[in-house]
Parts: sequence; structure tokens; C-alpha cells
Amino acid sequence: MLYLHNLEVVEQCRRQGVGRELLRSFMEAGAQLGASKMFLITGEDNRAARSLYESMGAGLATQGPTVNYWFLLSPASSAPDAASSGRAVDSSA
Repeated sequence: MLYLHNLEVVEQCRRQGVGRELLRSFMEAGAQLGASKMFLITGEDNRAARSLYESMGAGLATQGPTVNYWFLLSPASSAPDAASSGRAVDSSA
């Protein structure tokens, strides 16, 4: 599976096919490496992006809403140990 985290075209180059070509190239490279699906997220109000994705065959994900998290990391910081907090620990990760 491919995951596209961010695709942004600088404003003065928009509406010239740049985003379409970037997306097409990314999808082609992923397919050549064995991916059969691609996932991305965009804002509900980003009509230009949604129009591009739909014109290239994308369908809305039906898995329900998602919640995204981010963390600021620094070499000196350490995250709380999940085992000591009472949460399950996935040892396969």
C-alpha cells in the first residue's frame, strides 16, 4: 500500500498539470514496486485536490473517520513506557 502524506504545488504552477503528473508518477512507481492501493487524506474543503483525485479514479474511503496525531521528537526526550501506563504493548512493532 502507498501512503501519500503531502502533495502541494506552488501557487504560480497550479492548474498546469503539475499535480496530476506528480500523482501519476508516484502511483506508477508504487505499482511497479508491488503496491495495489494508495491512501491519502485531504481537507474536505480542498475542492481542487478532490477534483483531481476523483478525475484520476480515486474513491472516498469508507472506513470511517480518522484521527491524526503528531509528536515533536528530540533526541533527549523519552516517551512514557506503555507497559508502565497500563496500556497494551505491541511487541511485533
